[in-house]
Amino acid sequence: MATISAASLAFAGVEVSHWAARALFSGALGSSLCAVFTLHILGVYAEGVPDNVIGAGLQSEVNESSVTLYLLACTLAAPAVIGAWATFLVLAGLIAFIYTTESKVMGFQLVAFVPIGLSLVTVVMTLGVAEFMWRKSFRVAKKPNAWISR
Repeated sequence: MATISAASLAFAGVEVSHWAARALFSGALGSSLCAVFTLHILGVYAEGVPDNVIGAGLQSEVNESSVTLYLLACTLAAPAVIGAWATFLVLAGLIAFIYTTESKVMGFQLVAFVPIGLSLVTVVMTLGVAEFMWRKSFRVAKKPNAWISR
């Protein structure tokens, strides 16, 4: 994502595009670099630590730490959340860039926006199906022995 963000700042004509497009591309670059940095830090801290020690630490059997399962989940999800945010910023920057570009070619914006629009519809449909499956899994999980295959 950092490469895509940096490359988007090198688009031909980006220097004369609307300031919002350049700001969104720059924000995406900074966010994706932070996500990469966070992943490296988590990798360094987790190096060589057995799973049972992490589990025992969360249950306060190894030390009297104030680390909770919620805090751990947020920490481990942070790189993915930052990466998703950077992706959104690149998309928003691209839309602003296309919208504010004064192209001499007729239909430039139409040809550029159609794939983006179709992709956004696909993302929304995917999220809808995933939400449906997630909710259904909880209804199934409430039944006794729901996860045991017969």
